[in-house]
Amino acid sequence: MNIKKDFYSLKPFGGFRVFFFANSMAILFAGIFFACTETKSKESSKMIWSKDFPVIGSQSSPRTADLNKDGVLDIVIGAGKNEFQQTDMGILAFDGKTGNLLWKQSAPDQVFGSATFCDVNGDGIKDIFIGGRSPQLKAIDGKTGALIWEYKHQQYANDPILKYAHFNFNNSVLVPDQNNDGIEDLLTINGGNPLAEPYTEVNRFPGVLILFDPKTGNIIAADSMPDRKESYMTPLIFSQPGNKEMFILFGTGGETIDGKLYLATLSQFRSKKLSEAKVIATEKGHGFIAPPTLADINKDGYLDIIVISHGSKVSAIDGKDLHVLWTRSFPGTECSNSFAAGYFTDDNIPDFFTFISKGQWPNSTGSIEVMLNGKDGAVEYMDSIGCTGFSSPVVYDLNND
Repeated sequence: MNIKKDFYSLKPFGGFRVFFFANSMAILFAGIFFACTETKSKESSKMIWSKDFPVIGSQSSPRTADLNKDGVLDIVIGAGKNEFQQTDMGILAFDGKTGNLLWKQSAPDQVFGSATFCDVNGDGIKDIFIGGRSPQLKAIDGKTGALIWEYKHQQYANDPILKYAHFNFNNSVLVPDQNNDGIEDLLTINGGNPLAEPYTEVNRFPGVLILFDPKTGNIIAADSMPDRKESYMTPLIFSQPGNKEMFILFGTGGETIDGKLYLATLSQFRSKKLSEAKVIATEKGHGFIAPPTLADINKDGYLDIIVISHGSKVSAIDGKDLHVLWTRSFPGTECSNSFAAGYFTDDNIPDFFTFISKGQWPNSTGSIEVMLNGKDGAVEYMDSIGCTGFSSPVVYDLNND
């Protein structure tokens, strides 16, 4: 999401309900509320519509695009039943005006990813790219909900790299056009065997970074993780001032497995040379799951890298020369959530807010809200809530201050 021009970040069961509110400033909100959350509307807010889905649930963030050309943003979300269960409501598109279903797509397993939008069929309506378990990566016509293409891992069974890409597809990001067809390309990662036991390397396989042609589903480039570890992190691609090269941030490791945060160039990846990527952060007993946030926190014009490991160690890394600016750790907690960046203190340096989980996965005992000062990593705010959540926060100015 774009907060201000000098920083930005990437945002990743049981029944769920989708609400739409408008407040007195006519700003629209979409939210998903789980069983541990009680919601009360303020007097200045008005319920526009509400839809219940009692059989399925969702870990997918809502994403919006105008799919029916009525001038109102519509909502796309992934969903599912329990793990490994088929559903005819795996991907859903709601009319933003009424909440009615525009279309739905079936899925063989949970679709936990969030939609990426790109018009690839030239009809002026953005098409949807979304992934999940088993493995699923689908391109869907935004207007009709028809399948454009889907990833078939069986055809790559003998490929030395892609043979490992048959686990989870996480969120994708758009990359400047690499095959000269005039359309941005799709970068994502596949990894994480759900059947692997915790605290062991047995039955764990290297994550695979993949660049797709979103129009055809053809693979432009692919390479495996340099340390041969699994990966759950959505990659992040960006540029720095005065450098024509694009950079990719990606991470390895899991809830109980060591991991690293890497920085590579797009050229290295295209040449299958991720082995040359620079290690910019490491963690023992935990990996890097949440995508980093990029922000200029030392005012040198370069985007710095702020990352939190699954072991809740925060590192702020200088974007110009990659030295560590500051670190902060939270013993006895874990984190799978990215930071939201905002100007929360009385200076012009972005600060960072997220949730960390008390206890140890999968037996977490609640969440802690944490806000760090971007200047030095000092804890400016901390509070606790009773339920554990694995959603990254979103920042928005509601009162125009």
